[in-house]
Amino acid sequence: NSNSNSNSNSSSNHEEEKEMQKKLKKKYMKQGVAMAQSYLQDSIDNNESESESENENGMVEGGGGLQLDPSIIDIEIVLDAQSIVQTDGCIVSCFLDAGCDKIVIPIVSKDDILALDVSRVPKNRIVAHLDSNHWTLLEHSESTSQNQSRSETQSRSENQNKSGASFTVNEDIVKQIATFTDTISLSYHVLSRTEESNIPVNSTIHNMKNIIQQLHNLTQGQISTILELHTKPNHHQVDTTESVYSSSSTSTSSTIASPICQIVQSISQYTGEKSTFNGTLTLVDPNPHLLGTCYASCIRTDRPDKLYTTVVCTRSNEALGLVYSSISSIIAALQCGRGVYYSRSRGGLWRKGDTSGHYQTLHRIDVDCDGDALRFTVTQNGPSHDTCKAFCHLKTLTCWGEPRGVRHLETTLASRLRDAPPGSYTKRLFDDETLLRDKLVEEAQELSECANDEPKHVAEELADVLYFAMVKAVKAGVSLDDAVQELDRRARKVTRRKGDSKAFRIEAGNAILGKKE
Repeated sequence: NSNSNSNSNSSSNHEEEKEMQKKLKKKYMKQGVAMAQSYLQDSIDNNESESESENENGMVEGGGGLQLDPSIIDIEIVLDAQSIVQTDGCIVSCFLDAGCDKIVIPIVSKDDILALDVSRVPKNRIVAHLDSNHWTLLEHSESTSQNQSRSETQSRSENQNKSGASFTVNEDIVKQIATFTDTISLSYHVLSRTEESNIPVNSTIHNMKNIIQQLHNLTQGQISTILELHTKPNHHQVDTTESVYSSSSTSTSSTIASPICQIVQSISQYTGEKSTFNGTLTLVDPNPHLLGTCYASCIRTDRPDKLYTTVVCTRSNEALGLVYSSISSIIAALQCGRGVYYSRSRGGLWRKGDTSGHYQTLHRIDVDCDGDALRFTVTQNGPSHDTCKAFCHLKTLTCWGEPRGVRHLETTLASRLRDAPPGSYTKRLFDDETLLRDKLVEEAQELSECANDEPKHVAEELADVLYFAMVKAVKAGVSLDDAVQELDRRARKVTRRKGDSKAFRIEAGNAILGKKE
């Protein structure tokens, strides 16, 4: 009996310890995610809190920083392998849950592959990165001595990287990496601007294609390759905004003739071919001029004026209107972080909002699947005295007239909040917190009890819930775009809660419903 009780107590203590460890891990994970979110958000908030002003060319001065939004920008953050192993991969989950799209892990030695393993996240959320000094990890070369010094290895790697010499991939290393990730990124360094005329364009392109094809073949297309194209600092000289913004030229001949753009254009066409995988080419820390010209070199247009058809959208993918872009307008948009386009009627650049005050905050620029159209994702802003933040000159949000559906509801509710007609039920809800709370609970309960075989009834009750939920949101100053932002942020998460119902919430809801009866 004594042994039995002892075993029972030991088992009970073990279970209690496991439960305590589980709670502690949950607590630390929650704190870690909050710290990661703070790190990303504080970078934005600090920039916004600094004194900012626009110069005569519309560029923001004094704020600094990119002010990236994790819910719409694909942020990739670099974490060193040692930190990942020391935290048993928790730091990876923290940053992904905080909104990052991918974690980039530098692979300096074979031992760093362990960091890929302990991360324990989906393969498409991890990137294994090798800079040019460590390409030899991927290289298979029988002539290379195992006792070769680090300096010799680095020197050979750099020379090979610049000259476009042949490169044979080590199959074993690639397959080890491919076990944990579907993406490998490789740094590729080119010469500086002063040596630009000496850049071996053809051999550089050949070498890049060779690496891409080998990785593709070894993994049966399961590995994507990101080639990070580096240039030296004097290749990042900042072009003056005036020279770009005042330009009305739409010609592409002078810019795409650059060796860097030739390399980007050739690799972009190669990785976009159906016979090869969909690879990516990245420019590291380019200035807006280099980024804009290289980006434009990857876009096709059959227009005689060489303009690019551009759709302007909200962050929830609502089309605001159709415009046109030139190389100069793309560069100008990247420089000032606003919607800048090419006006055919004015024969020059058009920065939206300079005259009307309805300016746009630029979030991202994308090219479509055919490579012949652009999408600018923006937040449409407007003067505080205007009732509508309008993209259209007819004072509507879009160029297709008044919105419908949920967007129309949001606009109507915002109007009621400012100036409601007598007897408005929406105004009553705005003024009576208790009534609004009770109706939200009531309509949610009715929706939950709808029969699954009555889709019309479900749609009707869902519409009721959306109405009362939007009243709550508009009163709190929360927009549809804010809700979309939160949904997109949650889609990045890799950890999930159990999602069980909360008894105290059910009791509170029952109390409200009981009172109404």
